[in-house]
Amino acid sequence: MEGRTHRHHKLVSALRWTARVWSAASVALVLAFIVGEGRNPSRPSEWLGFLFFPFGICVGMILAWWKERLGGSITVGSLLAFYMVYRATAGAFPKGWAWLAFAAPGFLFLLSSHGSRRARGESDALKSKPRPLAFEKGKFLWNVQRVPPTLPDGRPHPGRSSAIFVVHGIGQQRWTETAAQLRAGFEDALEDIVAWQADNLKPAGGVSQVKFPPPFVLDGYWADYDDIQETFPDDWERFSDRERRFFGQLWKRRVVSGARTLFWVLRQQLRLLHPDVLHEVGLFAWILYWPLQIVSFTALGFAWFRYREAITGYLNDMRLYLKPRGVVERAIVQRIDYRVGQKFLQMIGLDWEFRPLPPDQWLEVGGEHLSFQRVVWVAHSLGTVISYNVLSALFHKAATLDVAGDDEQKKGIALFRSALTRFVTMGSPLDKVAFLYKQESLHPWPLPADGRRALINGGEFLTSKDPATTEWWVNFYHVFDPVSGALESPFICGNQPPSNLHIRAGWVPGLAHVAYWNDRTTLRFILGRTYGASYLQDQEYRPRSPTALSALAALGYITWTAILFGTVGGGGYLLYRFGPNLLRAIGSAVLKWIAGS
Repeated sequence: MEGRTHRHHKLVSALRWTARVWSAASVALVLAFIVGEGRNPSRPSEWLGFLFFPFGICVGMILAWWKERLGGSITVGSLLAFYMVYRATAGAFPKGWAWLAFAAPGFLFLLSSHGSRRARGESDALKSKPRPLAFEKGKFLWNVQRVPPTLPDGRPHPGRSSAIFVVHGIGQQRWTETAAQLRAGFEDALEDIVAWQADNLKPAGGVSQVKFPPPFVLDGYWADYDDIQETFPDDWERFSDRERRFFGQLWKRRVVSGARTLFWVLRQQLRLLHPDVLHEVGLFAWILYWPLQIVSFTALGFAWFRYREAITGYLNDMRLYLKPRGVVERAIVQRIDYRVGQKFLQMIGLDWEFRPLPPDQWLEVGGEHLSFQRVVWVAHSLGTVISYNVLSALFHKAATLDVAGDDEQKKGIALFRSALTRFVTMGSPLDKVAFLYKQESLHPWPLPADGRRALINGGEFLTSKDPATTEWWVNFYHVFDPVSGALESPFICGNQPPSNLHIRAGWVPGLAHVAYWNDRTTLRFILGRTYGASYLQDQEYRPRSPTALSALAALGYITWTAILFGTVGGGGYLLYRFGPNLLRAIGSAVLKWIAGS
């Protein structure tokens, strides 16, 4: 069976590369035809046909180099749609086989995708083990208390000392929701790692034989800032009944304000049109801000009348944290940072003074109190801004105590710097926040003479074995995620940007912002840094080449240009075509209502 599987892999590889070479030739032929001959559709039906052939077919073939099933489906679907449009407008199907020959790579990509899935299934069948019997214990390490203290070789089990700390973004988040979402993704990522180990590591005494559970995940939860009892428990205990009622009403009036949030968002949108922004972002990005205003104003108006919770439950988080007004809102923002930092410090057994916590104040996990020696800090969306500020406070505090602290505090600082191994940001707006608000919303990190790498002990080599290139801040982004981007602002990064990595998943514009939780390549990267390569071996992460990143940036710009201008143009056409009749119908209904009353 193994020989048959090997032959199957070779056949799939041949299909894949045949499709890639053929698709490259087809796309090159289209470009040559457009440049040499030109193509100027004049009627709507011709434009519709042109959208499917060759545009849709070419987009599908290009995408299929990364996503075979999706790209092949787009190519084949565009071909079928083109045939239907041609049949409906010309009364017959296109003649000849040239159309099918041009789009044939789409079928080959689908065959390759199907073959890859079948090969994975056969490979999994070879690796699968008998299902445990009902009375067999300790087979599945699905929580920390089931993890044994040591590995078979006698070393401490990293499942009891390594963990993830995650900070969520905007939205009506519930306690533990983000931690559970991340943990769910780790389940599948670990399956992929185990499969890779079975194929690439020696089974006898190798690392692949060690059982590694998904790591413990704790969320730095802050979404309950509108609950004064949770936010300021000490003050709440001292309040009288009158004060509790008074401050409860004050919190509701100050913290959640739909109208104030709506007008704040509109003002931020208009700020993007200022000429000074042109010098900062460049002409091409600035051009996109104009249709963005129309789309944003329309969407916000619709949300205000139909889905107001989108403003009060999502955008309000952003307004409150980035631009607080008044002493109550500023106190809440500071408290958000304090509570997130306190949770992280509790994970490693410290308080805000970098003194050790008594063991009974460590995290309670499975009926016992634990502290972790290795923690990866993960943050998403607005949570990356909060995390940046919390880490800034920790770094400033550590720098001060390095000089003025006692021996106990200096030991705590050493523990902090060794325990925090990575800072992972996903879908981060930090560059945009730094551009719009700078010190109003962000506290820059105190950078030592050796740069950011000296703030903690973690990190990995980026381009060489030179220690000066080590990096512990990793930023994942996607060109189809309008919130994120490569982080490069000197205000937040100093003279060294973090390691900016483009994720593999998330090819739906807009929805890419939530694709990080399910991108297995990203999750495998985080898992490897959580446990360390000496415990959990996995394939080396290969970032995209500069050429590929440039191509993705161009694709993202073209896509967002088409979406924004297409939305504005389509809306303008509908308004021109149906607007007068709609206004007359509304006016007639109003007059009838007046006459009837």
